[in-house]
Amino acid sequence: LVVVDYAPSFSSEIEAILAVLAEHIISRGGYLVFVTSLPTGSVQSEILISKLTARLGLRRALDHANLGFLPGGALGILAFSQAPDRVLPLDIHNKNLWNSSHLKDIHQLSDFGLVIIATENADTSRAWIEQAQPLLADVPMIMVVSAQNEPIVRSYYGTSSSQVQGLLGGLSAAVEYET
Repeated sequence: LVVVDYAPSFSSEIEAILAVLAEHIISRGGYLVFVTSLPTGSVQSEILISKLTARLGLRRALDHANLGFLPGGALGILAFSQAPDRVLPLDIHNKNLWNSSHLKDIHQLSDFGLVIIATENADTSRAWIEQAQPLLADVPMIMVVSAQNEPIVRSYYGTSSSQVQGLLGGLSAAVEYET
């Protein structure tokens, strides 16, 4: 699951990291599912998908799903974490993808193999960590954040009670990860 919760002004910085991460996931046979809790996020997701398609040659119908906008802020995140197929039953093209081979076994957030939260906003980071992470069980949560948000999210990462299992912040993280 890739949560596209960054403002358009941060797209260059965050998409540089997401492109490298997505390439790695796809090379291991992963299927990308996009969602956003921002009104502009559905468009951001489509732009990101177009860039990934150009970079990696993604087959639109086979390699990803775009669930679109998740309304409700923190409560929407909590509801989606408990029952994503009921909260967002249709994708952005009004198709039910939950019966597809990739999503048929997804009934709660912990059924995904990995959750990636991409944001520049500290409040958005905190909302996803506080609402979704407790329901993930052993599923890792990775934060892809702007350089300005990284020090704030770092407090959730690398501690004994680590709520975030991976943290990639700023353009230097994209270079390091790709290397």
